[in-house]
Amino acid sequence: MLTALRDSIATRLTGDTYYSTPIEIPVLTESHGDIETAIRKRLQTAGILIFIFIPRVQPSPDLRYSLDVHLVLDIIERPRLNTSAHGTGKPGIDIGMHTYASLAEWAPSEVWTPLEIQDLQQLDVDQPEDEREDLTFVFRLIAKTHTVLTVTP
Repeated sequence: MLTALRDSIATRLTGDTYYSTPIEIPVLTESHGDIETAIRKRLQTAGILIFIFIPRVQPSPDLRYSLDVHLVLDIIERPRLNTSAHGTGKPGIDIGMHTYASLAEWAPSEVWTPLEIQDLQQLDVDQPEDEREDLTFVFRLIAKTHTVLTVTP
């Protein structure tokens, strides 16, 4: 159920031509195995990617068998590469705003409420001294949805 939710968001983003022209913006999820290597490799090619974390679940205080689910997406950018001839040329914050607009009020399926965007912010990234020349920016988008579980005896 939660992986289907995460995957439906990935499918929505990859199906939007904004993320594929002029150069594809990779959309990764935690199901890609060695995610650190996958992120490093993708950042070296396009200079930007979107990473979708496994949703976080909390029981809803409102109803029994009801869940509030928080979704976290990071737009990770290496501006030097992203603005080069091999990059998208789209700033990470612009990609974050487009993602915000694409997901706001969208219902991933009939079992989920429409997404409520709670935050879009730039995170502070602590980088080692030897990597300062190739700065990395991270923009985090947080959304919330809700579902009621069907319980059969």
